[in-house]
Amino acid sequence: MISSRVGPFVAFWYCNSYVPRGTFPYLSVNTLRSSHLSSTHVLLKKSHTQTLLMCFENRGIPETLKKCVGMFAFALWDKAQRVLTLARDRIGEKPLYYGWQGHAFLFGSELKAFRGHPEFRGWVNRNSLSLLLRHNCITTPYSISEGIEKLLPGTIFQMSLAHSKPGNLAEPVPFRSLAKAEDRSPQERGFQMQTLTR
Repeated sequence: MISSRVGPFVAFWYCNSYVPRGTFPYLSVNTLRSSHLSSTHVLLKKSHTQTLLMCFENRGIPETLKKCVGMFAFALWDKAQRVLTLARDRIGEKPLYYGWQGHAFLFGSELKAFRGHPEFRGWVNRNSLSLLLRHNCITTPYSISEGIEKLLPGTIFQMSLAHSKPGNLAEPVPFRSLAKAEDRSPQERGFQMQTLTR
């Protein structure tokens, strides 16, 4: 069982292969439209979600995310492969929590979203509590809830429904590091600075 509760900005769009869910408030997709989509692709709307879905289908998820500039956190369900993908922007502006609670895999943009699920236990992670008391914060990938992690910035987490077992989590894979500024265009670096200084 996979459950999701996300914040107030829910993006939902169906396409041939993917069902997305997430937030894209400050995502620049103009570069994606020009570099990843040919003139034969018809966009019904020029929304962030539709552009991303078309790019995911044409170039793949990791390759598309390498070109994304801005802040985002989303879940993407691949209907054909039966794979759930969670992704978070390079800087980590948007949080994304995930983990097993009993026999349910939960994910969401806030921990309080999990409270409504019957499998959510809400136990306090003592190691995270120790971090909070020592450093006055809980660093990524930890969370205050036992069994729930925060996705690291600039990473993709994928879970196949066919191969998943309660309690087992694969390691998130980085799609691009913030440290690799030399492989970004000047426009991307400028947009990133604008986003950081808002």
